[in-house]
Amino acid sequence: MSESMKKVLKLLLASLLLPISLAYGDTQDQIVSQLMGRGMAPELAEYVAKITVTASGTRNNDTYLTSRNAAGTANIDVLKVDATDDTIINSDAADVIKLQIGGDANRLFTFNATTDAAHILTFGDAGVTATQTLDIVGSTANADDDSTLCLTGGGACDATRGSFVYLNGADAGGANAGDAQITATDDFYIATGTGGSVRLTITETGAISTASGITLTTGDLIISASGGALSLQEATAATACMGVTAPNGTTPVAVTTTCATSGSRVFYSRSGAVTNNASITTTTAPGGSGFSFASTNAADSGGATVAWFIIKESA
Repeated sequence: MSESMKKVLKLLLASLLLPISLAYGDTQDQIVSQLMGRGMAPELAEYVAKITVTASGTRNNDTYLTSRNAAGTANIDVLKVDATDDTIINSDAADVIKLQIGGDANRLFTFNATTDAAHILTFGDAGVTATQTLDIVGSTANADDDSTLCLTGGGACDATRGSFVYLNGADAGGANAGDAQITATDDFYIATGTGGSVRLTITETGAISTASGITLTTGDLIISASGGALSLQEATAATACMGVTAPNGTTPVAVTTTCATSGSRVFYSRSGAVTNNASITTTTAPGGSGFSFASTNAADSGGATVAWFIIKESA
C-alpha cells in the first residue's frame, strides 16, 4: 500500500473514531489509553488523539497549545496550564505578546522581554492614534474609593524591600485617606531635562539640596521647629553670603564675594570690644563681585570686628 493511501485511510479512520474518542477523556493521554485499550496500534492511537484534542481544545497539563508561524515553517508554543496550575501565555523569544481589544489594532498592550533582565510593557499603537492614555485605577465607586495602589521595584511594599509609592483612594487609609506617599529607603532624587540632570535631592537623613536654589512664587518661608535656624555658607570666601571683617575707621573696606549680586542688601552687627565702636554703612553697593563698608568713627579699627550677611533681591 502506498504512503499516500495510508494517509487517506488514517484520516478516514480518525474521522470515524473522533466522536467516540471525544467521549473517552479530556486529555490526549486519556484518549490514547482508551483507544489502545480497544486494540488500536499506539502510533495510530497517538495520531487520532492528537486530532481529537485539536478539535476539542483540551491539552495535557503543562503542554502548550501551538499555532503556526506566518512563514508556515514552524509551530509556536502559545498557551498552557503549567504543573502548578498557573496559566502561561508564551511567544517566540524574538517576538512579543500582544493583547488586543475588540479586534482593533490601535487598542494594544504589548509585553516584551528582549533579555532575562529587560522587561517592557507598552500600550497604544506606536503613535498612530494621537494622545493615547493609560489609566491604572481601582475598581471602586465614588464615595467608596477605598483602594490603594502601590508601585515598587522590590517584592513587597515595605521599606525593608526597597523604595515604593503609595497612592490612596479618597476613602482609603483612614487618617491617610487620599494621601500619596513616596518612600525611599536611601536617597530620593528628582531629575529634569532631556539629560536627566538631578535638581532636587533628599538624603536618607532628611537633608534637602537643590541644583539651583528654591523659589517660592507664593507663600512664605517658615521655620517653625524649636531651635530651627537659617544657615548661610561662609567657608568659601569667594562665594560667601556672610562673614566677619575688621573695620578700618572711615576708610572703606572692600569685601569680595560673588554672593553680593546687584540689588542685594548687606546687614551688619558688631563683635568684640565696644571702645570706638560706631555705626557701619555700606559705601559701595553690591554689584556682583562684592561690596564695601566703613565706620562713622575714624578710630573704629581692630577692637571690634564687623559681622555681615547678605540677602539677595528676588527676581
